[in-house]
Amino acid sequence: MTKAALARAAGVKKATVTSWLDGTTKALSGEVLLRASHALNVTPQWLQTGQLPKRPTPKMDELTSTQREILDAMSRVTFQDYLEVMADLKRRAIKADDEDGPEE
Repeated sequence: MTKAALARAAGVKKATVTSWLDGTTKALSGEVLLRASHALNVTPQWLQTGQLPKRPTPKMDELTSTQREILDAMSRVTFQDYLEVMADLKRRAIKADDEDGPEE
């Protein structure tokens, strides 16, 4: 995003954005912070302090049906199921390495 585009989105002058980027302005706040974070698709907290999360969490109604199905399925996986799947994947990877033969 250009400085000019960010300035328009945040409702400030391009020189103001320059002062953000060069460190002259130490912190954003209020509506400007909210508009700038929205334009940059980052959380206001991250933009202001650098603390995670950087990206906003999508709302359920913004997810595709496939994404919702995946989340639903993942929510039903127990920790024990997870451990078993990981152990199986590890066994398969070792078996595949053995079948490929020794490395040269």
